[in-house]
Amino acid sequence: MSDKNQKEKEITQSSDLYVRIYYDKKGTVGKRYFRQDEIGTPFCFTIDGQTFVDGTVTVRYRDTRKQERIHVSKIAEFVKEKMKF
Repeated sequence: MSDKNQKEKEITQSSDLYVRIYYDKKGTVGKRYFRQDEIGTPFCFTIDGQTFVDGTVTVRYRDTRKQERIHVSKIAEFVKEKMKF
């Protein structure tokens, strides 16, 4: 299993996440963001080259298109905070 596939599995199968996860690797990142924007996904996480350097992912917000980086270990906490769990 590649490093990217392992990281994807680690994130999408986290038992700490209490929301539906949709993993999309079809097309360019811009097209993926567009698809998620259209269905109303409030934010997306992107695994990229930097993820393997420092363990962070890009978070992109649908409404503002603002982006920030957070550590993979903070994803569940981030989701709970944003979704008010």
